[in-house]
Amino acid sequence: MGGRVGIAAIGALLALVLQVVLAPNIAIMGTMPHFVIAYTMVVSLLVPGTPAYVVAFCLGMASDLLGYGPVGALPFILLIMAFAIGRAESAFGNGTVFVSCSILVVFVILAHFLHAAFMVAMTSTYSASEAFLLIAIPQSLYDSVLAVIMYIALRRMFSPSPSPGGIGSSGLRLR
Repeated sequence: MGGRVGIAAIGALLALVLQVVLAPNIAIMGTMPHFVIAYTMVVSLLVPGTPAYVVAFCLGMASDLLGYGPVGALPFILLIMAFAIGRAESAFGNGTVFVSCSILVVFVILAHFLHAAFMVAMTSTYSASEAFLLIAIPQSLYDSVLAVIMYIALRRMFSPSPSPGGIGSSGLRLR
């Protein structure tokens, strides 16, 4: 478990750097990807429990302090999503990539809609229709694709290593 937590922490730093450096440069029609939300959802799916909660809080707070939303909103949303993803995976997950990606997409969309609702409630920058039509829907579509790509790339890295006498080795020696 320790190696997986270290990989998750390094990935969190990388996601934050990508959010600051790369995201403004790959905006499509004014819509920037949110690497922090996508990475947090993937980590919550692959490394459930306390490491996912720590990554969710730290990345959310860093994102809010960098000016991507009202301070405290994103950590709150990401913590709720990390908890809910763990519960959804235990209830619906059957180990297939399709189900895991479906859970991921649903929660990425839900996180963006909740973040848009917080933006409307806490700031006067956007009206409700602008926040959902101009920010939540395009970003959730962008980040859903990004999260699925991240999940497919990282699931092998976060999967537990096979034990020496586990599946795949029969224990028989051929001479």
